[in-house]
Parts: sequence; structure tokens; C-alpha cells
Amino acid sequence: MTNSDYDDDLEEPYFWRRANRAKDATGKAPIYMRLDIEGYPRAECSTGVSATDAEWSADGQRLRIRRGLSKPEQKLIADANDRLAEKFRMAKRIYRQYREAGSDISPAELRDLLQGKKKRNEDTGQLTSLYTAVLTQAQAKGRKAATLYNLAHARAHINKYLQHLKRPTIHASQIDRAWCRAYERYCIEEGLSGATIRDMLGLLFRALNMALDEGIIQENKFIGYKYESKRPVAEKNCLPVDELQLLLEHPFSESRLTKAAHIFYFCAYTGLAHCDYLRFAKHPPDFLSYVQDSQGQHTLGISMQRQKLQRTDKDLSKVKEFFVPLFQEARFVFFTIYRGDLPTYTVDYVWVLLRRVAAEAKLSIPDLSAKDARSTFSQHMRDRYGSEIASIMAGHTREVMDTNYSSASPKRVVEQLTLLGVKFSSTSN
Repeated sequence: MTNSDYDDDLEEPYFWRRANRAKDATGKAPIYMRLDIEGYPRAECSTGVSATDAEWSADGQRLRIRRGLSKPEQKLIADANDRLAEKFRMAKRIYRQYREAGSDISPAELRDLLQGKKKRNEDTGQLTSLYTAVLTQAQAKGRKAATLYNLAHARAHINKYLQHLKRPTIHASQIDRAWCRAYERYCIEEGLSGATIRDMLGLLFRALNMALDEGIIQENKFIGYKYESKRPVAEKNCLPVDELQLLLEHPFSESRLTKAAHIFYFCAYTGLAHCDYLRFAKHPPDFLSYVQDSQGQHTLGISMQRQKLQRTDKDLSKVKEFFVPLFQEARFVFFTIYRGDLPTYTVDYVWVLLRRVAAEAKLSIPDLSAKDARSTFSQHMRDRYGSEIASIMAGHTREVMDTNYSSASPKRVVEQLTLLGVKFSSTSN
């Protein structure tokens, strides 16, 4: 890029006489220079030159040399005009130096340098600094390690892209939808999946929204952005009922495989994510509860807040609990097979075991994982009892519930299931 290409971003100066600061004795007011750089809020600075209303030509952007002035007076005016020209030449030199070094500079920062002030908050508003601020905020709010890892990964990726552009200090005000599109295409060329690309751009939008909230940028130039990459459709794996029964009946080669199969079976009839299963299995009394219906019958089930919704920045009293009755299948595993002492494995280890389970039992999902149990629960419960009750038992978030389903209490869950012919026992086994 040539010097003239850089200079095109710095608009020609606009000089103006600040009449409201004219001195009563002389009528002279300071001449200011307006600094405009594309994509940034403008800034203004004093030039050190002053003029009366008669001396200043707004159209000519300079002081007038009028008839009748002495040669010394004409020279003073010529010198003042030279100082105005030199002020802008200096602004162009500073601006060019920063751009040639791969850095961006805002009008406010340029003004401070022209006035001999130390550059203040040098990295404020730089995209990389905003990314760091988002990550720091997430750490302060107690986000989980996996979330922090993803944010750090996205920050490293944008840094790589900015190095590729040779603009490591680009300011947030320079980012618009066209810039976002270019970044998305860069991600596509790198072979990133649609889900990962949305993670990358999602953090970019969070950083820009932070800049907007803090007043660092004045305009949301990326609103209405539409992704070019395709959103991946999550594959929902569901074991059919006959294969679920195999998990109980198949003679597995090792006891740990049998236990892993039983864990999957229990989750497939309770809808618990593996992390919530572990919480329940370690101390069931914390989560077992009875719900009384309008006929006075008591139904035993599991009541808890989903672990994924429990964050240190949330008021847990406002996090919605879900209730799922212990269906006969889950009761059989919990009370009959294990007598309330369920087996526990880490999610990584059960992931390994379930693949062996699938191979030995010849299941239709060879890469069986713990999360497939929750998908299996959701599918079968919706087929049997409808989406409203199934979604409540699965413990959907409040946002999903408000958007897609009507609210329902544990009592309503039990009563609706009873109307559908589900038989519950009020005993513990």
C-alpha cells in the first residue's frame, strides 16, 4: 500500500473559527482543525492560530490578506496560514507513520499527539483489547473452564487473522458487516465448521457490543449480519426401545460394561445429562421428591436444577427446577438392581465404555455416547406424551420454554401423565 492510499483515510482538513471564544479586547478567536478518519468519531484540536471575523475566510479555510495592510501585517497573516498548513502536514506524517507500522490511530489520539500530549489509553478500543476484556469478564463471572477455553481459542484466532491482514491494532470502529464477511470467508477457507465459525463471529460481536456499550464506538455497523456458512444440524441419536432393552438383557463381557449400559438406560428414562446423573447418583436424597396430584396420590421423582444453568453470576433462586417422575424402567435400575447405590464413571470413561457396549450388543449407534441417552429420552417421551410434557421433564431452559412451550408445574406433569395412562407407585420400590 502506498502513502497516498493511507492518506486517503485521513480526510482533508476543515479549519473553523471558534467565534464563541473570541476575546473582547481584540475580537480574535482561536482557529480549530477538525480531524476526520474514516470509521472513527471525529476530533478537533486548536491550531495555535487566531483571527478576527474580518480576517477569517470560512470558504478559503485561511486568513485573508486584505488591501491596505502593511507588509509586516501581510507577513503575519502569511505566517499564520503557513502554520495552519504545517499543522495538517504534521497530522498526515504522524498518521502515515502509524499505518506503515501496521497500527491504527484514532482522531482523538492523533489530536493528543499534535498537542504534545502523551497518547492516552493507547489500546482502548482496539479489537484485541476488547477480546481480552470479554475473556476477563467471563472469568470474573465464573464461567466454566470449557467456556473460557473456547473464548481464548477465538481470541487467538482473531489475532492470527489480524496478523494476516497486517493490522494487529485495528480499532473497533473500523469493523462493519463487510469486514465480518471477510473474516467469515477466511474461517471458511481454513476449513472451520459452521459451528466453530459461529463461535468465532459470536465473540467478535460480543466484543463490538461491549465497545458500543462503553461508548468506544458510536454506531452498530454489524447489525443484521447474515452468516454465509451453513449452520450444522446437530445429529440427534436415539436408540429404539428394543435396543434399550438389550442394555439390560445382553450378557456383556465385563461388569463395567454392564454398569455403563445401565447408566445409559437410567438416563434414557430420566433425561438426565451425565453431569446431572453423577450429582444424583452420589447422593440421591438431595434430589428425590414426591409430588401430590389433585387426587392425593404421591409420585416419586427427581427434582433439580440443571448443572449447565448453575453459574456463579446467576441468582440460583431464579433458575428453574425441573421434575421428572421415576418411570418403572428407571425405578427398576435404581431400586431393584442397585438398591439406591448407582454406579458412577467420569464422562470420558463412560464414553469409552459405551462404544464397547454398542459393539458387543450390536447397537444401531456404534459411537454411542452419554449425551445420546438424553436425546433418546426426549424422542421417546415426545412420541408418547407430546412435546410440552417431554420438554418440561427434560429441563429445558426458561428461554426455550417461553419460546416453544407453555409453563407447567410438577403437579401438572404427573396429572397429564396419569391421564395418558401411566401408572405410578407411591412406594419406594
